[in-house]
Amino acid sequence: MMDHSSSFPAGGQGEVWAKFHARVPSGLTLFSYLKLDDEVSAMRLLVIFLPLLLLGMPVKAQSIFVPSDPKAAYSVVGKPTRKGSDVVAVTKRVGPSGTSYSRRLVDCSSMTFRYLGEGDTLAEAMQDRGGSQMGDLVPGSISTYVALHVCKR
Repeated sequence: MMDHSSSFPAGGQGEVWAKFHARVPSGLTLFSYLKLDDEVSAMRLLVIFLPLLLLGMPVKAQSIFVPSDPKAAYSVVGKPTRKGSDVVAVTKRVGPSGTSYSRRLVDCSSMTFRYLGEGDTLAEAMQDRGGSQMGDLVPGSISTYVALHVCKR
């Protein structure tokens, strides 16, 4: 990893610089510098942006055991969103054919599901595909193991 401390702008007397970096989904890290008028501005910026940074912190992927697909590894990407008994979860599959992503809506009370999106990239999976209706989970299917995991059954 490159040391970015040497590229930090040289500040004059009374100048305060803030260094920001963000890791985007592709894995690229972006750096930015912002000149602040004084220490009070720096504290205000910290108070405003610290909660946003904490909310945006990456969540460790949770693995899902799927015995019906033993050559692949499955994980939940990010934190599933919940509304009542409905859970929206994005999963990642890494197997011999490559990597793919699926976004599912699972109704934990009726144990039904539908696909909201899927693709070879996370961006493709996040696009609504529409049209599918809720369906029953088939014992032993990948969606069943995903539903059991996100519904904690």
